[in-house]
Amino acid sequence: MKRLFPLIVIATAAFGQSTAVLSQAEIEALEAKVAANPTDRPSQKLLGKNYAYYITGVTALSKYDLVDAVDPVKADSAFAIHARAELASSNSAGLVAEGGNALWGLSFQLLGYYALHHSPEGASSVTLARSVGAHAIDRAITLDPTEATWRSYRIPMLMLRTSLTDSLKLSVPDAYVTVQQDLAVMKGDVRNAMLGSAAKLAVQVGALDDAARYAQELLDSAASGGWNAGNAVFCGNMVLGQVALRRGDKDTAK
Repeated sequence: MKRLFPLIVIATAAFGQSTAVLSQAEIEALEAKVAANPTDRPSQKLLGKNYAYYITGVTALSKYDLVDAVDPVKADSAFAIHARAELASSNSAGLVAEGGNALWGLSFQLLGYYALHHSPEGASSVTLARSVGAHAIDRAITLDPTEATWRSYRIPMLMLRTSLTDSLKLSVPDAYVTVQQDLAVMKGDVRNAMLGSAAKLAVQVGALDDAARYAQELLDSAASGGWNAGNAVFCGNMVLGQVALRRGDKDTAK
């Protein structure tokens, strides 16, 4: 499994069409557009992603937006510092959240990229992307606490942070408290997509009533079909089985 991601990167870079990364001049023009149109979410997303590319030094992407080339000079540039400052100070929750989410996603791609290129110095870039990304998401939620999208970005981060060993590590109970807060803001498909994570964490902290409730909600959501129905059936039954086993009911668990 450790070699799979680099092989995917090779395949996409070799056979896919490259996706453009914006230049500094193009980003500056986009900054003006976002400033003039504070509800333009697509532009906020594009700007946030390109801030992330500058911060991590990404210079080229493959067809599926996988990292294809990185320049450390770009990551150390004055504009990269500017991009980090914008994510730390902008009052646009959309821009901050999209930049943070892009950085978090890039951290995994950079792991594959640096492994493929045998670059041990890439570890600091991965750590930076995760740290700035996580703090940006937290800040976006502070700026706009009623927006469920930002919280749906955060829950997968919280799940992973329970297994990290660096400064971003969270205890499972702390992560679960925040997941509960995030889930309370969500409705519909966004909530359904996050219920599995909440249910698994609930099992880990021993909140078995919560876990069973989330699992049953997952199963109920599967009745209406949709893209997440299969995942909901699998995860809902898995969690209910774990809850039953922890309560000593082996027959129900089976």
